[in-house]
Amino acid sequence: MNRTWTFLFSFLALTALSCSARTIRPASSSETPPADAPAAEEIVDAQTGDNAYYHYIAGYQHQLEGDWEKALEEYRKVLELDPDSVFVRVEMSRLLLQIGRLEEAARSAEEAVQKAPEDMEALLQLAQVYASQKSYEKAIGVYEKVIALKPGDENAYMHLGSLYASMHKYDKAREVFSHLAENDPENPHVHYYLGVIALNSGDLEGAETFFKESLERGYNADGVYFNLGMIREQQSRWEEAERYYKQALEANPRNILARQRLTQLYIRQQTNEKAIEQLREMEQLYPENLGTHKKLALLYMESGRYEKALPHFLFILETEPRNVDFRYYYALALETLERYGEAVAQYKKIIDVEPRHVNSFLHLGYIYSLQKKYEEAAMAYDELLSFQKDNPAIYAYLGRIYIAMDRYDDAENVLGEGLERFEGNDELHFTMAVLYEETDEYEKMVSQLKRAIEINPDNADALNFLGYSYADRGENLRDALSLIQRALKLEPDSGYIVDSLGWVYYKMGRTKEAVETLERAVELVGSDPVVSEHLGDAYLAVGQKDKAKGAWQKALQSPQKDEEPDPELRERVKRKLKELEKAPAE
Repeated sequence: MNRTWTFLFSFLALTALSCSARTIRPASSSETPPADAPAAEEIVDAQTGDNAYYHYIAGYQHQLEGDWEKALEEYRKVLELDPDSVFVRVEMSRLLLQIGRLEEAARSAEEAVQKAPEDMEALLQLAQVYASQKSYEKAIGVYEKVIALKPGDENAYMHLGSLYASMHKYDKAREVFSHLAENDPENPHVHYYLGVIALNSGDLEGAETFFKESLERGYNADGVYFNLGMIREQQSRWEEAERYYKQALEANPRNILARQRLTQLYIRQQTNEKAIEQLREMEQLYPENLGTHKKLALLYMESGRYEKALPHFLFILETEPRNVDFRYYYALALETLERYGEAVAQYKKIIDVEPRHVNSFLHLGYIYSLQKKYEEAAMAYDELLSFQKDNPAIYAYLGRIYIAMDRYDDAENVLGEGLERFEGNDELHFTMAVLYEETDEYEKMVSQLKRAIEINPDNADALNFLGYSYADRGENLRDALSLIQRALKLEPDSGYIVDSLGWVYYKMGRTKEAVETLERAVELVGSDPVVSEHLGDAYLAVGQKDKAKGAWQKALQSPQKDEEPDPELRERVKRKLKELEKAPAE
């Protein structure tokens, strides 16, 4: 466990215990100085009189209004009139600390202590500034002086102990808080901080005891429950960890650390909806938190809620426009939602930042091929091959694009180049077989399919392709049946393999089995002209002419709006329908 951050949480809580800091807030111009403001004679001498007090009042009024520079200007005028004023130097240090000007704050507090070495307000302010500067040794020295001057100051002990702990000096921190516990055993804060020290020291059992003692003494703060949750998480007691984190959030709904741990707990348990619920709460509390948007985007992606992920990706990319990983996830979400134009634009932006982003080129080629923009697809894959030659799939993708473009020579060249590099790649042999089918080179096609199956006996596509090819030609039907059955075991719900099985049954004369199998293929595939034609042939073979007619008519319908059935298939099916009409009625 990272021990520092656990204690950091407690240290931040400790700083709130300081009684020396005064809250600065906007106020109306009629507001008067607070009750603890000094009387006029405390900040002026007999010579300067009312002028110094006037400047103090003016400075304090500017401070209330949030006009820090004017406030500081007025306080400096006080010091010009009364150079020995400790009170004003402390006030200036507080203001400078609040606005983050730490060096000036330290200098002002140091001057106050030089003027009054035993002034408690000045010493405590100086210690606080040193702690803010992470000058822990200096701060410790000041708190030790405070304790020496005022041994009963519990607040100084608390700060001293917290500083030792922040420096990982746990033994000294434990000594300080143990002293406090002896003097005030019912102080719940002391038990809490002893628990934090034990937790950071790796003593889980001791930490749990102290935290529970703190609870028993009425300290029901979110930090107690949070740290108990951390202990249970380290012990893999997930349900108890969840309960403690929820109690922390009941005590303080803005405890982002508790929400983060609870979210991680849910992610580990794969209860993504609960994780998303916590992240949405964080988003409401801290809408600009980039980490929350990143987690939400990825969880929505993982759960398939791509539309929900999109606004989070946009937020991330507005903040980190060169974040390639999240732009890639964003593009994937758009692609999955079939918003192809937007996805393409994102992939191109990725390539602008990272010119050799392989996955972006792959997805560009895929989208272009879906859109039948074959020239663009070929360009994407070709550019990818210019710097990525050790991926055989790219040769196969480019080869298929060339086949779709009827650029058979180019396809053979690129597939041949791929096979020279990766002769043992079954997908390249399979794609070469597709090419030889297109060029009516049957023997070469069979040879390539056999080689693909030899390399990978579980290549379902190659098994089905070879089996179907045998069946379609009415040869090697036993081998065809065996090949297709092997393919079907690998992909039992593939409608096209089921169609192949039905077709081989038909060719073997097992017509009843053919009908049953082809009907299932139609259920799986839907509208496909070839499958419908096969079913019509099978229906006719068992004497179901009306069903044969319906199946063939369905084969003539376009499977997609922008796609016409194969002209040869149309002519063949029309011929079968005419012959059916001419056949004498039974």
